[in-house]
Amino acid sequence: FLSKKRFYANSKNYIDFVNDTLNAETFANDKFIDIKSTDAKIEIADVATNGVYADIVRVASRNVITGKYVDTEFKFAECALFKKTDNKKQPTAAAFVGKFFDAKNNLKFEGNIVINISRSEPVDVPNAIDNRAKLYTDGSVTVYGDEGADFRAIIGEQFFGNLKKIEPIDHLLNLSISIWEGHTFAFMSYDDDVIALPFDKAINADAFKSFTTDLKKVFEAINLLGK
Repeated sequence: FLSKKRFYANSKNYIDFVNDTLNAETFANDKFIDIKSTDAKIEIADVATNGVYADIVRVASRNVITGKYVDTEFKFAECALFKKTDNKKQPTAAAFVGKFFDAKNNLKFEGNIVINISRSEPVDVPNAIDNRAKLYTDGSVTVYGDEGADFRAIIGEQFFGNLKKIEPIDHLLNLSISIWEGHTFAFMSYDDDVIALPFDKAINADAFKSFTTDLKKVFEAINLLGK
């Protein structure tokens, strides 16, 4: 019992150290301000109406951060979303594993727009868009929304142009951006080289750098939303 208790305490201290060290590098760009680590968790209610993943029954999260990119407030976390299935032997399955953030926006419009950038062999496939109209598709990029919606006028050409330049290569497996009035959800799916904490293996520096480069590109685009 004492060994288990001591191991838990040491593990928590180590995880805190790893998170603090990596967060310092993740948000090193001076456009990130007011960065604060929290003990909060991402709850089902936080992602229940995200527009990308439906039927979420459980959320596992760690390293929840609040802050701003320029003047865009956001909440960031590493998390996994689990959806219900029809398989009685395996009633839940992972829908998403990666980096998630919820950023505030000043848009005024009705409905929801989802932009998905996927590989030829999709990973973490969105399951909340089956009944949505495809408003645009070109290569890896697909835009979903209400039939007839002028999504370009809503999200802006500068934003869309920058977002389309992001490619799901290297360690980024899929990118989904869900835009509502007031909130922008981003789901960045990654492989284990980015997601796994360095316990038995050293951190993959190239994979981490790949992630921070992706994150910078996504936030640069988000900052142009509506323009």
